[in-house]
Order: sequence, then C-alpha cells, then structure tokens
Amino acid sequence: MIIVLVIYQTHLGDNVLEESVKKIIAIALALFVVGSLFADDKSRSDEIDAILMSEDDTVISGMTFGEVRDLAGRLSVPMQEAAFVKMSRSASYMMPGRGQFMNGDTLNGTLFLAADILVTAGTLVGWYFLLPPELQFDNLDYLNTPFTDIKTAWKNAAESATFMEALPTFGVLAGGAILHRLISGFSAKHAGNLAQDRIDEGLVTFEPITSFTSGHHRRHGFGMGMKF
Repeated sequence: MIIVLVIYQTHLGDNVLEESVKKIIAIALALFVVGSLFADDKSRSDEIDAILMSEDDTVISGMTFGEVRDLAGRLSVPMQEAAFVKMSRSASYMMPGRGQFMNGDTLNGTLFLAADILVTAGTLVGWYFLLPPELQFDNLDYLNTPFTDIKTAWKNAAESATFMEALPTFGVLAGGAILHRLISGFSAKHAGNLAQDRIDEGLVTFEPITSFTSGHHRRHGFGMGMKF
C-alpha cells in the first residue's frame, strides 16, 4: 500500500494525493452512515438524522481526519444503543428470560424462563401419554432394548396409526409450539422495552468509539465499538 501511494504521489503530486485520500475517507464515512440507516429503531434513526442535519453545511471532501472521527463517533452512539436494544430483544426471543437477566430484571426473567420450561415440559408429557401403549416405558424398555427393535416398534406404530388417532398428538405439539412462540415474543418485547428504559434512565451508557480496526478480533475496517 505504501509503495502504491508513493508511485501515485510521484505521478499525480501532493495535492492530487491529498484530495484522493479525502475522497476515500468521504466514501468510508458515507458507507458508515448508510449502514446506520438499517437500524430498525425509529428513535435511533431520528437521532442519526438529527446528527446528520447538523452537518448539512459541511463539505465532506474538505473534512479533516479529526472531523471525520468525531462525526463517526457521534453516529456510533445511537447505533450502539439500537444494537443493545436489539441484542436484548433477540436474546429473550431465543431463550425467554435471558434478555431480562442481561438487564438486571431477575424476577421477570425467572418468570418468563419458568413459563417456557413449564410449557415445554407439559408438551412433552402430553405427547408421551398420547403415544400408543406399546411405545410407552411400561411396554418398551428403551435402555435395554436394541436400537433396531425400538426403530421397528416405532415404524409399526406409525404405519398402523390412523389420522384421527394421531390428531391429538399433533394438536399437543402444535399447541406447545404456539405457546412457546407467544412466550418468546412477549419476553422479547419486554426485554427490548427494558433495555430502552435503562438507556433513557442513564443506567446504560455508550462512548463514541471509532477505529480502523473493529470488534474483538481487530478485523480491518471502518467500524465502531460498543461498551455497556
């Protein structure tokens, strides 16, 4: 890269090189801004828009490295806030209660997690007792029966079952899946609101961070860091 810049400078001169570098920085900043617009939090988008509107009269190709860094740092704060809210929401959607635990709400986290465990356990118990008698533990020793015999027993039961006989089992499994999704959805929404409230109350704060190496793996790029 240094050799290329030296050759480039030799042929084009210092002024042209300086303008080219500014254009590269401008493009990087533009990509950074465009990426921020993908935030699904409208309040964050409004905050980003306000920051950009404050720079309406700034000629981007004439910005110094310091000005680029400061503007990118200001933009990183609402982006980090949106990422924190989204992370809390996603955590509770994947495992109800996890987003609440992340935000210090042990009570609601325990309630959401317990509700999901009860639904899962109830679904499995209901599914088991709706199995044909020959597949239940009283008639089939799963620990000491060869795997091929277990497979044959399940295959025979499936082939001999009618749709009406299997319908209650399908109903229990479908009902359990629906309840699980409902609990996950409510938990995710609650965790997202909780994370937002902590940000609004100043319990979670973020520092403007910009660098040319981003993330824990220090990969090259024009990125941001998050701290909470």
